[in-house]
Amino acid sequence: MSLARPWKLGYNTLTWNETRDPDLPRVFATIREAGWEGIELLDPDLGWTGPPSRIRRMADEAGLPIVALLGVIQADDARRRRQTEIQKRLIDFLAELGGSHYVFIGGDRVFRRLPTDDDLKRVAEVASELAAYAEPLGIDVSHHSHPRCVVERESEQDRMLAFADPRVKVCIDIGISAFMDEDYLGQIRKYAGRTAYVHLKDWAFGKYCILGDGTKGIDWAEVLATFTATGFTGWITTEQSWYGDTDPDESCRRSRAHLRTIGY
Repeated sequence: MSLARPWKLGYNTLTWNETRDPDLPRVFATIREAGWEGIELLDPDLGWTGPPSRIRRMADEAGLPIVALLGVIQADDARRRRQTEIQKRLIDFLAELGGSHYVFIGGDRVFRRLPTDDDLKRVAEVASELAAYAEPLGIDVSHHSHPRCVVERESEQDRMLAFADPRVKVCIDIGISAFMDEDYLGQIRKYAGRTAYVHLKDWAFGKYCILGDGTKGIDWAEVLATFTATGFTGWITTEQSWYGDTDPDESCRRSRAHLRTIGY
């Protein structure tokens, strides 16, 4: 039995990204055949992908929309201006693809100390500039906490968001929250009014793995039911890194199959 859900399920091309030049028509077809409903691109090399019309044609042939793109904000003074402009070009690229969600991680983690308010303010300032730029294009800008980035954990995200424009949204990543030993169900409820996008990933011994095969004890049925209960109506996208222990095509198919076993 399939449960009613107000949100849609997407898949990220990261799994095939070891060489940064995967066979996208084949990848898109694999995502469709597995039963996913949309595609997220990972920080594409615009020189390699070519114009948005080329990628959109591939997606149209697969019968799937490009819904999101993930980028990286480098907010340190040496790289800030150039990196901000590059992310704006990615937002332009996404807009021409018809996508609606730009998701970012906050650049390289500082070494041997915790981030200061100044570090977090710089990320917030760039994020706010991008959110203002993206809004007229109909695109949300969402922050994604991630290990080895300036903002790794919930408490740091809250500090950063306090400095940011309210238009900067949140991408909850259930696997990252579990990996950081945080209360991911509590985060779903806490950020319900600010969550624009969601990532699902599972973990086994420090690596991404197929949903349901993880060692962190994530109850995926409870996770998805909580998103429904809090009124989330956007995209929930699954990803697995290229350094996982299973073939990319297999990961794509089996993660979708696991969601079907719990009613989705």
